[in-house]
Amino acid sequence: MSGPMSGGVRKGASPSMSVGAIGGGGRPGTEDRRRVVWVTVAVLTAVVTALFCGSQAWAMANRHTATRTYAMTHHGVRTVEIYGGVGSVRVVPGGRDRVEVAEKLVWSKGTPRVDRTWVGDTLQVRTGCPGTGFVLVQALQCQVALVVTVPEAASVYAATSAGTVDVRGVVGDVTTRTGSGSTRLEGLRGAVDARTGSGEITGDSLESARTTARAGSGSVLLGYAAAPAAVTVVTGSGSAEVVVPPGGRYRTEGATGSGSRTIAPGLQDPGATGVLDLSAGSGSVSVHYR
Repeated sequence: MSGPMSGGVRKGASPSMSVGAIGGGGRPGTEDRRRVVWVTVAVLTAVVTALFCGSQAWAMANRHTATRTYAMTHHGVRTVEIYGGVGSVRVVPGGRDRVEVAEKLVWSKGTPRVDRTWVGDTLQVRTGCPGTGFVLVQALQCQVALVVTVPEAASVYAATSAGTVDVRGVVGDVTTRTGSGSTRLEGLRGAVDARTGSGEITGDSLESARTTARAGSGSVLLGYAAAPAAVTVVTGSGSAEVVVPPGGRYRTEGATGSGSRTIAPGLQDPGATGVLDLSAGSGSVSVHYR
């Protein structure tokens, strides 16, 4: 009697579910949720790409350009401050008491503005674009390129939120700021303070006694035509390189998180008055002679 009961299934009873079947259906929604996430990401990416491409095509089809130049000779100037938005700023030396602002405006939605204001012997130049939005979209719809000619001895402050800054041949102190964009410095003789959130800082034929250069993401390369007294370079992610005239000796300071550190033979001297302070969070550091 025990045999038939142990070997069969009684009529009307349901077969038992296997352990494997239970385990396989324990979290039926996991794969569905993953699928929804990936589909959502794909759709959003496609929408953003389509909007960007559409904005780019519309901006190109409706692009306007205007150029104009303003010369100011009736006002003495010691300092020029340039507050640029999206676009570029270039500063070059000119006459003793003459300031010239050459503007190139490019827009597709609203006309950019350039304001020029005197505060004592300081000329302030400010650019702006109508509306708000992503910087990348603004760059498609509105840009201002400035070339500012200043007295050689004037001090300069030049900044952009997104775009390049280029300063050449100025004797006075120079301060630059860019949110995103490269910085080019050439033939400067005054103190330099250059900073960028994202972009390269490049200096060539510098005669500045004191230089500070900081880049959040980007490399810094400074080349000197005259021996500097103090150079400070800090990069978050990017290399730091300084090139000095032959024969100079310096105290070298700073730290490197991840990357090599190379100092030219004969350049280091703990008792030297000149100091090169170079630090890189992620990137190489090098100092060598021209």
